[in-house]
Amino acid sequence: MGGLMGRLTEQAGEQGDQHHADEGNAAARHELLHALAFRARVVVSISFQKVDNAPDAEARAQRDHEGLQNFDSRVKEFHTLC
Repeated sequence: MGGLMGRLTEQAGEQGDQHHADEGNAAARHELLHALAFRARVVVSISFQKVDNAPDAEARAQRDHEGLQNFDSRVKEFHTLC
């Protein structure tokens, strides 16, 4: 009987250790998923910011182009007057 009780006690101890290991793994998984979720929110917000700013960049480029054309016409006008 002592051998059987010893094995049962040992198995119960191993199950207890396994339970603590599972709790540790669950905590580590939770921490990892939390970190990944935070990163995903940052990536999503940055990508939407770039998409939202894209039309502004196009309009800015158009204004710059028009400004350069106006400058070129003034330079040509100045050269024709001189």
